[in-house]
Amino acid sequence: MDKRCTRQLEAACRNIQHDASGSRSSTGSPTESPRGPIQETAEAILQEVLLEQPAGTAMKNALLYRKRPVVIAAIQWDTANIAEIRKFFPLVRRSIDYLYIKTLEGEMRVDPNDWIIKGTAGEFYPCKPDIFEVLYESVSQVDQD
Repeated sequence: MDKRCTRQLEAACRNIQHDASGSRSSTGSPTESPRGPIQETAEAILQEVLLEQPAGTAMKNALLYRKRPVVIAAIQWDTANIAEIRKFFPLVRRSIDYLYIKTLEGEMRVDPNDWIIKGTAGEFYPCKPDIFEVLYESVSQVDQD
């Protein structure tokens, strides 16, 4: 999923949250907000992409969540940077083609070009490059936006 798609999904989430909050009457109590075309389009996108449901099916019990913005430390294994990897994560084991790291779920394989992430609680885990690209951006990129 490219950045444009990700931004469209984020905008859709904001529109749904805004529309779902409804407007307030002069007494401060919520009033029913009519469903507009933006909300319907956003819900359709979310159903098809995030929930993998065909558009038009009911989202009766679905709850949507957004990841909290947190800063993580990560390094990508390019097969030549094992010394840097060991500084970042000393408990790495290398085979001919893979790395193996100890995670909370046990030992996991790291393929070439995978990222090793240090989570907010100090835990480590591997992440595929395509998933990393969708979920994370460089802090320096965020500061420039």
